[in-house]
Amino acid sequence: MKNILLELALKFENKSVLSRFAITLSLIILLYIIKRSLCSYIDKLSLDSKQIIKYKKIFSTIINIVFIVFVIPIWMDESKDVFTFLGIFSAGLAFAFRDVVANFLGWVIINTQKSYQVGDRIKIGESLGDVLEITWFYTTIIEVMTNDDKTYGQSTGRLISVPNIKVLTEELVNETNSFPYIWNEIDIALTVDSNWVKAKNLILNIASNRLGNIEEEAKIP
Repeated sequence: MKNILLELALKFENKSVLSRFAITLSLIILLYIIKRSLCSYIDKLSLDSKQIIKYKKIFSTIINIVFIVFVIPIWMDESKDVFTFLGIFSAGLAFAFRDVVANFLGWVIINTQKSYQVGDRIKIGESLGDVLEITWFYTTIIEVMTNDDKTYGQSTGRLISVPNIKVLTEELVNETNSFPYIWNEIDIALTVDSNWVKAKNLILNIASNRLGNIEEEAKIP
């Protein structure tokens, strides 16, 4: 592997910085197209949501490794060329990919402020669901249907990728961050002649046997 990298580096030894930059940019575009094609192919397979995310992450990691392996020989012969490239490339990225940088900043805030974590049910902007994965740029949630603008309902099974920057620009509602349950309402119809006291006691006893004292659990730090 080392010899291959050295041979590739020799081929780019007499190339100008501009030529190397163009080759690197072409490599990024090519790998990006390959990555998008693979992701589209995976989406069409009969896989569950966890397998889809798993395979996408695997292919994404492989493509990133391939990029590093090929880009190092292009810039490894002279350190000054590396710094020149990094300066030009960073300036271009800061302008062209400012949304990506903003999403990464959102990821930092999510992990430092603990706004939400995997398993939490959140509503951010118009998106509502259970957090499945938090990556550098996107938070993936399993969509949940709304009812009277309350954060409960039946899962639709659809995945939503929410840009992390929305944690700074949109209102965030977290239903399970400090309390491990989701509040829900059940309508129970009683007649005028019904014994509502007995009905109430029956319901509370059943709930207590099934769930325990959730109010005490919520008080535990």
